[in-house]
Amino acid sequence: MYLQTDVPKMLRRVWFILTYLFFYSQIQVNAQMTVVGSQTANDLAQMLAGPGVTVSNAVFNNCELVAEGKFWVTPPNVSNLGLDSGIVLTSGTAQNGMPGIGVNAPAGVNSTTHISNYSDADLTMLAGFPSRDACVLEFDFVPLGDTVKFNYVFGSCEYPSYTCSSFNDVFGFFISGPGITGPFQNNAKKYCNRSNNNKLSSRSKYSSFINSRR
Repeated sequence: MYLQTDVPKMLRRVWFILTYLFFYSQIQVNAQMTVVGSQTANDLAQMLAGPGVTVSNAVFNNCELVAEGKFWVTPPNVSNLGLDSGIVLTSGTAQNGMPGIGVNAPAGVNSTTHISNYSDADLTMLAGFPSRDACVLEFDFVPLGDTVKFNYVFGSCEYPSYTCSSFNDVFGFFISGPGITGPFQNNAKKYCNRSNNNKLSSRSKYSSFINSRR
């Protein structure tokens, strides 16, 4: 999965907001992958932006220290996520070692430490009902070029067990700034598509079936 959007050389604000899991890399924490939690917002923004991008004003919104972090894979090992390094945002614990990837994961992977009544207006708009437990990273950035790309993995420990139920995990990647006019806060637009360019926002909306255990 990737995000691509044309961004003129002006200040933009980007933020990620989600309930439960933006990135599920912690499900296989072993000798091949290292996950380090309790990072600063600036550390994660700098790692995400990479070279050639000026980052400022990075802040967390409602993210506990245990719920965020960074990860990397040491060569010659490879990740089954399609990503070799990046950041982790979750409603659980970033450093949890979990036993498997995929649907209907074994019992015990639903570790949630990030419980709050924080509701994000943009997530509520995406989900169609009030949100809670959001973990938000916001920062301003100025790119050297006219295009930025972000690779991401969105996972849910509730998929597919609660598909189409009242429990719905939501992810959003929003950019606002000069020349951008959208329906979200600060006139932001949401930029998060699947590899087939279909829009992605919640695990119910991209499920191909209704779970029989509902």
